[in-house]
Amino acid sequence: MDIHKPKPWHGGAEFLKEIGTIVIGVLIALGAEQTVEWVHIRTQVGEARAALRDEIGRDVMFAAEAAEEDHCIDAWLGLVAAWAKGGPRPDLRGTTTMLPIFPTTVWDLAKTGAVPHMPLKEQLAYAQFYFFLENANGIAQHKRQDGQKLSSYQNQETLTPDQSRSLLETIAYAQPLVHAEEKNAPSLVEFARGLGVSPQPRPAWMRDQLSAFCAAAGVAPQTAGR
Repeated sequence: MDIHKPKPWHGGAEFLKEIGTIVIGVLIALGAEQTVEWVHIRTQVGEARAALRDEIGRDVMFAAEAAEEDHCIDAWLGLVAAWAKGGPRPDLRGTTTMLPIFPTTVWDLAKTGAVPHMPLKEQLAYAQFYFFLENANGIAQHKRQDGQKLSSYQNQETLTPDQSRSLLETIAYAQPLVHAEEKNAPSLVEFARGLGVSPQPRPAWMRDQLSAFCAAAGVAPQTAGR
């Protein structure tokens, strides 16, 4: 078996040439690796941006729906309060409301992954939108809880004095939340427009459901944002 011994360098120039070749090879390899990583990050950022815009479009669609719905819920609460005080029983059987919750799944996944690679101004804009959305979700959760309490009376024909008091207490807590959401939702829609995102179109069934509920409450929906 032949063993080839490394050739000795003949002078400093040849030594530097060998070292230079190695260094250039390493730099080329590192540059190629960084290029692949940069392309990968850019792809992730693009996908995250598209997914965030889609999620925000759905969220502000729900926000617009909630604001219109709140106008009718407020009227309905007035009818229910009058019933609790001895007035006629409002008939809302067969009608339903959305009481939407605003999803944040994409943001929860992307805020520690692709979002930090976005320009700082864009990061801050998304973070601020979802900060406001978190507050909106808190209101929406409380509205749902109050809605569940109120719906338990829906099939009753009469109320006991204790039930009347309990119903009025629930209404007194629910109404400020309804008013807050009705005022805040249009601002959320406008904030999204500042990000270049408009509310997604609402499906026909959602519009029909809202119209039926508002008609039963004796009012028409108010346009909060499209």
